[in-house]
Amino acid sequence: MKRFVSLFTQDLLISYRSGHVLIIGLLLVVMAALVLFLPREIKVHNELILDTSPGVPLAAYLRELGADEGVVYTDQAAFLADLERQPNKVGVVFSGGLDAPAFELVTNSAIPAANLGLLEASLERAILELRGAASDQFPVEYLRPVSPPPDFNIRFVPVILIFEVVLLGFLIAAVMMFQEKQEATLRAYRVSPAGTWTYILSKNALFLVLSLLYGLPILLLAFGLDFNLPLTLLLIALSSLLMTTLSLAIAVFFNNLSEWFFAGVAILVLNSLPMISFGLPAFAPAWLTWIPSYPAVFATRDVLFNAATFGDILPTVLYLAALTALAFAAAYAAIRFKLLKEGR
Repeated sequence: MKRFVSLFTQDLLISYRSGHVLIIGLLLVVMAALVLFLPREIKVHNELILDTSPGVPLAAYLRELGADEGVVYTDQAAFLADLERQPNKVGVVFSGGLDAPAFELVTNSAIPAANLGLLEASLERAILELRGAASDQFPVEYLRPVSPPPDFNIRFVPVILIFEVVLLGFLIAAVMMFQEKQEATLRAYRVSPAGTWTYILSKNALFLVLSLLYGLPILLLAFGLDFNLPLTLLLIALSSLLMTTLSLAIAVFFNNLSEWFFAGVAILVLNSLPMISFGLPAFAPAWLTWIPSYPAVFATRDVLFNAATFGDILPTVLYLAALTALAFAAAYAAIRFKLLKEGR
């Protein structure tokens, strides 16, 4: 234990003197500013609706739901002028009344047919509700209590936590190893009684502490104390341990940052691909779901926004734990039989 504490203290001092702690602090300030200063809500309407029917029932209905004046029109001249100024919008002209509704879609740019189909379905639903004939055709069963959608400024907190943690552990751990190679400190470490496990555990403890110090302020700014702290920290810790250990196992086989760069960046890019699915949940090919950051970021989202329990995220925890165990075994073998022998 004394050897571990001594090495951990040394790694922490090296990380501080090398500016790694400063970089993490600057990233924290940037991310905290995004949480604090981004708007809580952004209303984006991709359509402009003109109601020319008698009594303008659709316009009244949409305004009652909170639609802005710049979305719903009863003046055709104003509608056409605004549609001309905003060619990416879809113009919707409603006429005929509730008994014989007629819709005309006006587009000045290429709009996907699927988007137009969804718009038409929404308009038909609105007419049914105005007639009092709308009904739920399909029963819906919720697996857990339904939570309100998160505010815009905290919507991407899971992405910040998981992918920034991955970046910190994976990149800086490799940089520290290359520094040790260049400064010949491994030669001194090799003849010390500390051993391979102490080396691996010290690096993981360092980046686990830095990751938690990075993540906690963001969580507190975004949620106060109203979030599941133990489960969130568990997911952050597993992500940090996995990527830090994987970084150590890979960096062993390179002499410096220049040699490592393309391989390291390729792994980081691959691990970042699940961000696409986070923004577009419909995009989730099977191969993408096996990337560790995919279940990690969605489990973090469910814990923070959907009141997920430990049972809900248990498959993700087991998956990350299994991958971390494999990474530890690979790092141990690589460091013991290659890195430390080269350090003689």
